Amino acid sequence: MYIKILILALLMAVYIKQASSQTVITLDSAIYHSTHYNSKVQIEDYEYQKAQLAFKESKSLYKPEINLNGSYNKYFNKQVIFMPGSLVGNTSTPVADVAVGGYNAFNAYVSFVQQILNVPAIYQIKQSRIAKESARLNSEYLKQQVAKDIYIRYYTIALYNKQLDLLKNSLSRNMKALSDAKSLYYQGKALKTDTLNYHIVVQNVLIAITALKNELSHETNELQRLCGFDLSESISFSDTQSINRPLINREQKADTTGSIAGRQDIEIQKKNVSLATAQIKQAQSYRLPKLSVLGQYQLQAQADNLMNDRYNWPTSSFIGVQLSIPIYEGNRLNNKNKSYKHTLAQELIALDNMTKEAIISLKYAHDKLHEAMWQNKIESNKVVAAEANYEIINNRYSKGLASRLELSDAELSLSKEKIALLTSEYNIRLAEVQLLFESGKIKQ
Repeated sequence: MYIKILILALLMAVYIKQASSQTVITLDSAIYHSTHYNSKVQIEDYEYQKAQLAFKESKSLYKPEINLNGSYNKYFNKQVIFMPGSLVGNTSTPVADVAVGGYNAFNAYVSFVQQILNVPAIYQIKQSRIAKESARLNSEYLKQQVAKDIYIRYYTIALYNKQLDLLKNSLSRNMKALSDAKSLYYQGKALKTDTLNYHIVVQNVLIAITALKNELSHETNELQRLCGFDLSESISFSDTQSINRPLINREQKADTTGSIAGRQDIEIQKKNVSLATAQIKQAQSYRLPKLSVLGQYQLQAQADNLMNDRYNWPTSSFIGVQLSIPIYEGNRLNNKNKSYKHTLAQELIALDNMTKEAIISLKYAHDKLHEAMWQNKIESNKVVAAEANYEIINNRYSKGLASRLELSDAELSLSKEKIALLTSEYNIRLAEVQLLFESGKIKQ
C-alpha cells in the first residue's frame, strides 16, 4: 500500500515538474518575444548600435584634437649647424660647421588642433546621421518581417490543431463504424467489403493524423526559433481561437487602402537616395579651403651626461591659424564625383521601382483578402448544406431507410467541408497579415 502511494507521489511530482516547465504563450506574447529575442533582430539591433557609435565618432571631427608627445634621442655624434667662419673665430673658412647640443636630448610637447572650416567633415557627419537612421529603419523593417512570420506560424499551428481535432473526431466515428461493420458481418447481416472499406478509411485518417502531427511539430519548432525560445523548452498556446478572430477591423481596412506611407523599406530606400546625395556634395566640397587653429607648448633639454641633474628645461609655445586650399589632386575628385552621381541615379531608379512594386503588392493584398472572404462565405454555405444532408441521412438511418455506408459518407463529407471552412478562415487571416505588412502597419 505504501509502495503504491510512493509511486503515485513520484508520478505526480514528475507531472507537476513538466507542467511548471511548460511555457504558455499567446499571439501577442509570441510577437513580443520575437521582436526582442529573435537572433536576427538582435544582430540588427547591434548594427543599429554600431551606427549610433559611428555617428558619435563622426561628430568628433569638429571637436578639438589634443595630443601629448615625448621623445628621447641619444646622439653618438653631436648635431652640427653651419655658420659663417668669421662668427666663430675662423676667418679662413667662409662656412664653418659647429657642434651644438648634447649627446642626450629630451623633448616633450602638447599640440592642439581645432577645425574652424571643414565642409567635407560636415557632410561626413550628415552621412553618418543618415546611416544611423537607415540602420534604425532596417531594424524596424526586420521586426515587421519577423512579426509577419510569427502571425503565419501561429495561425498555421492553430489551423493544424483544429484540423487535428476534426480528424480525431472523424477517426472516432469511423472506428465505431468499423466496429459495427465487423459485428454485422459476423452476424451475416453485412458484406465483407463494407468492413474492408471502413478499415481503409480508418487507416487513411490515421495516416493523415500522423502527417499533421509531424507538420505541427515542425511549425512549433519554427515558432520557438523565431521567438528565441530554447528548442528543448515545451510550449503551449492559450488562444487557439485566434484564427477565428478578425485581425483587421473596418477602420483599419479603410486606412490600408492605397497607403504605403508606413512601408519601412521605402523609407530605407529614401535614405539611400539622401546618402548618395550627401556623398556627391562631400566630393564637391573637397575643393573648398580648410581652416583650422593650432597651437603647441614644448619642453626640451640636452646634456652630454645622461645622469646630469642640472638639466635646463627651456619652453617654447605658439598658436596660429592654418589655411589649406586644394589646387590639383590628379583628377581624383572628378572621378569620385561622377561615380557618386551614378550611384544616385541607381538609387532613384530603385526607389521608383520599389514604390511601384509596393503599390501593386498592396492592391494585390486587398484583392486576395476580398477573394478569401468571398471563399469563406461559399464554404460557410457548403457547411450548412453538409450539416443538413447529414441530418437527413442520420434520420433515415435511424429509421432503417439508409445504410451505415451512406451515413459514413455524409459524415466524411461534413468533416471535409468543416476543414475547408477552417482553411478559408485561415486564408483570411493570412491575407490580413499580408495586407498589414504591405501597408507597413503590421503590429510588432
